[in-house]
Amino acid sequence: MLNNGVMWVDTGGKIIGINSGTSKEQTLAKSLIEQGKQSLHLSVNTFKKPVLDWKTAKYHIRVDDLGEHNFRYAVWGINKKLSDKPSMALLNGDITFEGSGGNYHYTFKNCRYSYVLQVAIIGCYYLTAGWL
Repeated sequence: MLNNGVMWVDTGGKIIGINSGTSKEQTLAKSLIEQGKQSLHLSVNTFKKPVLDWKTAKYHIRVDDLGEHNFRYAVWGINKKLSDKPSMALLNGDITFEGSGGNYHYTFKNCRYSYVLQVAIIGCYYLTAGWL
């Protein structure tokens, strides 16, 4: 967190959030989102705002807000570029908030599987996939 929460940066130095109301800062935020869209495959480069961008030992995972709380999950093999077509993209994800600690998770369904991305403000991050 920088400047009392005006800007959020991940451990790698990547800007992950800008909480500001000035027109200059809003323009910067829109510009950063547009730059990010340019690096993505055409099938997943349309969204309102990015939500999650995670890497695991085997996968690169993105969650994007398509607007009106409609979330998309896209995944690539760790050795693939984001400009490549994702291995899988799922729409209509749900977000569930868990208590008052700030934790929440996204759930995406694909046939018999449910993919859950747990965002832990208090605790650890983890991804699970399982049978419905």
